[in-house]
Amino acid sequence: MKIMSQFTEFYKAKVFLLLFVLSLIFVMSCGGDEEEGEATPDNAQEAAYQAALERAKTGASGDTLDTSATSSSSQNTQPTPTPQPILINSREEAQLLLWQHLTTCRRMDTPEITSHMLENNSGEKEYHLYPSTTAKNEFGVWKINEKVGTLIPQNAIATSWDEWVTSGLEDTVAKKCDSILEKNIPSQFVDPIVKQDRDAAVIVWTYLSKCYPDLETNYLTPNPNAAEGGFVVKSSANSKTDHGLWNVKVDGTLTPMNPKAQERDSEITSGQCKNLIKSETEAISAIWAYIVKCNPLLDINDLDANWDPKEDDWVVITKKTAQIRLQNPEPDHGIWRVSRDAQITADNVTAQTEKIRADQGTEKC
Repeated sequence: MKIMSQFTEFYKAKVFLLLFVLSLIFVMSCGGDEEEGEATPDNAQEAAYQAALERAKTGASGDTLDTSATSSSSQNTQPTPTPQPILINSREEAQLLLWQHLTTCRRMDTPEITSHMLENNSGEKEYHLYPSTTAKNEFGVWKINEKVGTLIPQNAIATSWDEWVTSGLEDTVAKKCDSILEKNIPSQFVDPIVKQDRDAAVIVWTYLSKCYPDLETNYLTPNPNAAEGGFVVKSSANSKTDHGLWNVKVDGTLTPMNPKAQERDSEITSGQCKNLIKSETEAISAIWAYIVKCNPLLDINDLDANWDPKEDDWVVITKKTAQIRLQNPEPDHGIWRVSRDAQITADNVTAQTEKIRADQGTEKC
């Protein structure tokens, strides 16, 4: 019994020890699995960051990087916007760009373009471009922004140029600018012939003197023509003859501007000058020769003449002193008009009576 009792106690102790060891092994194995499978917050952030980097490198699509996985300092950082680049850095660059644009259709020199710079409300530089004082082409006013870099026409002439140039740029085959649109473009002019007002007066005087050789330049008054350029020339206040209004362009082109100038132009171009009667003496001689056949005692000195600038002719009358003198008073022969082309007109009843007698001949005087 004693031996059986001891064996039982030993067996119990051995079983207990075995159970303890198995329990310990189970606890250790469970604890190890949990430790290996559990991910800390730091490990999660690192994994997300590495995954995002991998997607960036390979170009693979996927969820964006979770910003919650970044540090607090990176969360507060805002992206910096990229400043818009400057395309036009100077007036010279702006002028060169316009020159390249315009020379698509017409050759011109770069000094023909000048400009000035202004800042807009956004603080950006804008270059305004236009013809220089030595330019031989009128191409209007243009504007270009330093950041946009696009030429923008600012008036009608510039718009016409832009349309013309665009037609040439679009013609990729013939590379020719539209000839119809070219009609809207001002012609290129040569170096100015008329540089000052007196030059304009000389141009008109040279033309009119073909039929009016007694005309002097000081009888012509030039003024700048602000509307069309060049000068407007008219007869001065001390001139006895109105030769009309003339437009003289800087290239010397002469154009009549009113009916009187058109009359002179027609006279000169036809080669039939009407300037036969050039003075009071010649007007008096014409009337004396016309009426003397019925007035043989008429003294030429008893007639007087005055220039009528409004009608552009001479008015001839009998002097009052001749009519009231005591010895051989001269009767009144009426009022006569003599044009530059020697046309005689009786201007009142007395003159008309004299004219009838003169036209009938000496036998019916």
